[in-house]
Amino acid sequence: MLIDVLLTSEKVRMRDSSAVEQKLNQIISADKDKLLVVSDFDYTLSRFHDPEGKSCLTTHGVFDSAAWTVSQELGMILERLKEKYLPIEFDPHITVAEKIPHMEDWYAFFHSLEGAEELMLMLRDHNVPLIIFSAGIGNVIDFFLRKELGRFPSNIHIVSNMMKYDENDVAVAFSEPLIHTFCKNSAVISRYGSLFSEISSRTCVLLMGDSLGDSKMDVGLECEQVALKIGFLNYNDETLLAKYLDGYDIVLLDDQTMHVPPACINCRLESKSKSHVSTEEESVAVNDKIPNLR
Repeated sequence: MLIDVLLTSEKVRMRDSSAVEQKLNQIISADKDKLLVVSDFDYTLSRFHDPEGKSCLTTHGVFDSAAWTVSQELGMILERLKEKYLPIEFDPHITVAEKIPHMEDWYAFFHSLEGAEELMLMLRDHNVPLIIFSAGIGNVIDFFLRKELGRFPSNIHIVSNMMKYDENDVAVAFSEPLIHTFCKNSAVISRYGSLFSEISSRTCVLLMGDSLGDSKMDVGLECEQVALKIGFLNYNDETLLAKYLDGYDIVLLDDQTMHVPPACINCRLESKSKSHVSTEEESVAVNDKIPNLR
């Protein structure tokens, strides 16, 4: 059983395993067309560090690296902003309300993982909507998906800060409203009428993120009946762990893979009917999808 594997994994933490098991059972017993996946991108669908321990770039990091090649002065300005605002975003002693003005300041300036590909392809094949909420740069995500998947899947929707270009194809601004860590939720996409229509009947939500704010990305989903929330904690910090366990059902400690999330929904997607997902089916799905967690 999946819950048994999760309970014995060194990388998995749960505050209430019984609640997690109940949510898993609800997802497994629902129709396939009731499933919706909501995910952050940086350090959730992408890696926090590589196998050698070297930090990987975020979408802003890609932008910053390019800035250094254009101008050393611009590169230094962006580096100073990161040094100032990043500690604020992850400080467990500062409330969300206190953090929001700082995050707006940071992102306003830009205005003036192993297995992730497999997960996205599985969702595409089963026509499950994937909403990628990102406080990063959406153009970088778009480019990455087209490069890794060959084309942009129709089931994926990016809600992020998109660069706007002038008639000379020069980036001059970002789309509004600016999206930062603590405003990433379904209320932001109210202007996307077709997207809201597509997800209006999706009652089972799998949510994935790497920050405390990400755990609220499902706020505004009026049809939601059950939400299984998986948090990627990439820092070895017991204080942060306690906070993450308040916001997420499952917390993955420095897990640079995308093995757990697919396992949570694979037995539902691969089964032939909602009325019967056998223990054998689930065991096969778990063994296939979580080979290296113990």
